[in-house]
Amino acid sequence: MKTKLTLIGTVLAVSALAMPFIISETSPRPPMPNTPDLELIDKSNKLGCSESAINFLIDNSNLFDKEFDGNFLINLIGLPADLSQEELDKCVQIVTSIRK
Repeated sequence: MKTKLTLIGTVLAVSALAMPFIISETSPRPPMPNTPDLELIDKSNKLGCSESAINFLIDNSNLFDKEFDGNFLINLIGLPADLSQEELDKCVQIVTSIRK
């Protein structure tokens, strides 16, 4: 008995072998990144937040997210070389004062 097999897509491997894959509507999708609030970024910059502090907070916190719920989290594994802790603290204070 022969059955017909239909491939939906093909993944090419380094060894030039082809492996089939199937994408369905129920396949897990990666989470969408949060959209930063551009108006808040401009205000923060004008009030004294450095560009490096703003970039760090966009990448490592939820302070600039449009969907901000009032509670903020900051991932402080390490600061970039061009950003001091004082500069970061100053920017966090500026952003939280604008958000009130």
